[in-house]
Amino acid sequence: MPVLVTQKSLLLREESTPYIIEETPVPHPGPKDVLVQIFACALNPVDYAIVDPPYSKILIQEWPHIPGSDGAGVVVALGAEVTNLKEGDKVVFQGSGGGAGATCQQFAIVPAELTAIVPDTLTFEQAATLPLALTTDVMSLYNQSPAPQNLSLRLKPVWEPEGQTAYAGTPAFIIGAAASLGQVAVQLARLAGHSPIIATASPHNAELIKSLGATHVLDRSRSNESILAELPALTGGKPLQFAFVAVASADALRLGRDALAPGGALATISPQPQMLPEDVVSIGDGKRLSFVFGSARLPHTIETGVAMFKALSGWLEKGLLKPNPVEVLPNGLAGINEGLARMKANKVSGTKLVARPQENPSDIDHLTDEELHALPKRPSLSEEFNVELHDNNVSRFSEGTVIKAVYVADEGEPSEAVTLDVLFCHTTIPVPRVRRVLGTGKHRGIVMDYIKGRQLKHVWPTMSFFQKLRVGLTLRRYIRQLRAIRHPRSAVPGPLGPGLEARVCDSHIHGTRNPERGPFASYAELAAFWNERNEMAKRIEVIHWNVSAEEAEAHHPGRFDDSCPLVLTHGDLNMRNILVGDDGRLWLIDWEMSGFYPPWFEFTIMTYQACAVGEPIEDTFWLRLIPFICGPFYHQARWHALASIALEYR
Repeated sequence: MPVLVTQKSLLLREESTPYIIEETPVPHPGPKDVLVQIFACALNPVDYAIVDPPYSKILIQEWPHIPGSDGAGVVVALGAEVTNLKEGDKVVFQGSGGGAGATCQQFAIVPAELTAIVPDTLTFEQAATLPLALTTDVMSLYNQSPAPQNLSLRLKPVWEPEGQTAYAGTPAFIIGAAASLGQVAVQLARLAGHSPIIATASPHNAELIKSLGATHVLDRSRSNESILAELPALTGGKPLQFAFVAVASADALRLGRDALAPGGALATISPQPQMLPEDVVSIGDGKRLSFVFGSARLPHTIETGVAMFKALSGWLEKGLLKPNPVEVLPNGLAGINEGLARMKANKVSGTKLVARPQENPSDIDHLTDEELHALPKRPSLSEEFNVELHDNNVSRFSEGTVIKAVYVADEGEPSEAVTLDVLFCHTTIPVPRVRRVLGTGKHRGIVMDYIKGRQLKHVWPTMSFFQKLRVGLTLRRYIRQLRAIRHPRSAVPGPLGPGLEARVCDSHIHGTRNPERGPFASYAELAAFWNERNEMAKRIEVIHWNVSAEEAEAHHPGRFDDSCPLVLTHGDLNMRNILVGDDGRLWLIDWEMSGFYPPWFEFTIMTYQACAVGEPIEDTFWLRLIPFICGPFYHQARWHALASIALEYR
C-alpha cells in the first residue's frame, strides 16, 4: 500500500464534549510492534463513560484522547524484530484505549505478540467484538501473575490441558450473559467443561445464550429470591462453586454472592473493591472475589495475554469461540457518537455495535430517495471523462457518488450490490462502497462511491517494469482473498443474492450472443450444461465443418473441470475495470458479472478480455502476468474455447 502520513482519528479534546474526527499522524511500529490498518472497531461502555468525570480523570492519560479497545484489520508494516506475522495478515487485537494503539482510528500500533489471526470464516466486524471482553474475562479468571496488582481468581487456564478437565461436570452461573462479557464467559465455561451452565438474560436473548453453551437461561428480570430458589434444582443438588457477574449491577453482584456455596469463587468485572457494595466485598463464608483491569498490556497481565491470544487464533479457526452478533454503524467513525448515545441509553442488547474506520460518510446520505431522483441528471462517465466502460450505464450522481443502472432479471437485489457488500466485510480489496439501491422491479440503480483515479489501461504504458510487477502482485493478493471467502451461497454457481437460491448467470464465460444462462441449482448442473455444450460442439464440427466423428472427438477431449471448489470471481477483470486511484491504491470496479464459479473461469475471462478488447499488450507482459495472478489454467481455457462453439446456438 502507499505510504500514508496522516489518518482520520476520533478524538476527545475536552471532558464532557462530543468526539470529533480529525487528521492525526500515522504512527510507526517499534521493533516488536506491527502497524495495523483497522477495518473494524467495536464500541464498549467505557468509550462513553470515559467522556465524563470521574472516569475521564482516572483513565485518560493524555489529551486529546482517542478511544477504542476492540479492533480487527490487516498488518501493513512490521517492526524489525517481528517474526510471527507478515504484511497482509488479518488480525484481531485489543487496542490500548488511547493514543497510537487505540482502535477508533484508521491505523494503530499493536504488539505483535498480542494479536490473533482472523480466519477467513469470520468478518473483521465479527472478530472485533471479542478482544476487550475476552481479555477482561481471562484476566479476572486465569491470570497467574504473582504481582500484588493481580486480583484474579487464578483458576487453571482453559487453554491448558488441566484447565479443560479440572472443573468438568461442575455447575457454573453466568449473570448478565447477554452482555459481551457474559457471552464470552458462557463460552469459557463451556470450554472448561462446566455443566450445567446456568445464565441470566432477557428472554429475547435466551436462544443466543443457549447457542453459546448455556444449558439454562433464566429471565434476568426475576427477583433474586426466585432465581436462588430454582438454582438447586438446576444444579442437580451440586454445590455452586463458580459464578461470573458480567454486569456492574449491585443486585447482580448480590445474586452471585448468595448463589455461591461456601468456599466458592465469584468473578467480577470491577477493577477495584472500592467500586463494589461493601456487603459484596465482605463476602464471607470463605468465598473468593476477583477484580480486574481488562488489559493485556500491563506488566502483570502481558504473560497471560500472550498465551490467550495464541489460544485465540486456534479457537477462532476451529469455531470454538463465537463472536457477538454485530450491528454495523453507518458512516464509519462519524457514526460512533450516535452509537455510543444508544448504548448509554440502554438501547443495545445482545449485540455489539461496530464501526468501519476506513469508511467515510457519503455526500448523499442525508438525502431521501425522492430527493436523489430529483438531482440534475449528468452525462455518463464515458461521456463526462472520455473513458472506456463496458457500457454507458454509469453516471455521476454527486461529487462523491455515481449511479449505475442495472437490469435484474429476477427482480431481486442486484448481485453487484450484494457482492460489493460481501467484499467490504470479508476482504481488504479496494472496491466502491454501496450507499443504497434505488428502484424496484427489473430496472434498478446502484448508488456507490465515485473513485477518483485512472483506468489501468491508460496508466500501464507509462509504468516501469517493477511498477507493472507490483500491479501483478497486488492483483494476485486480491484473487487469493476472493478465493478464501466462505459464504453460505458458495456451493451454488452464479451471482450472489440476498438468499441462497440460484440466480441467472450473466457472464462473458457463457458467450456474447446469449450471456445469460441458468440458473444452476448446483455445481453438477453447471458441469452438465457445459458437457452438453461440448457434445453439441462435436456435432457442429461433424455437420458444418465436414470432419469425422473421430476427429471431432479428438478436438474435444475430456469433460468440464469441476475438480476445484467454486470460488468468488470478478468475472470481467481487465484493465478497464482496474483503477489506479489518486490515493495510490489499485481499485477493482464493475462487479456486475461476478459470482461463484470454478477458479479457472477467472483465468479464461482475463485471457479472453486481454486479447479481445484491445488491452495494451504490445510487450505481452500483461498476458504473462495473468497466470501468475489467477493460476495457469491453460488446459481448461482451451477446453472452454472449443466447447464455446455451441454457445452461438440456444
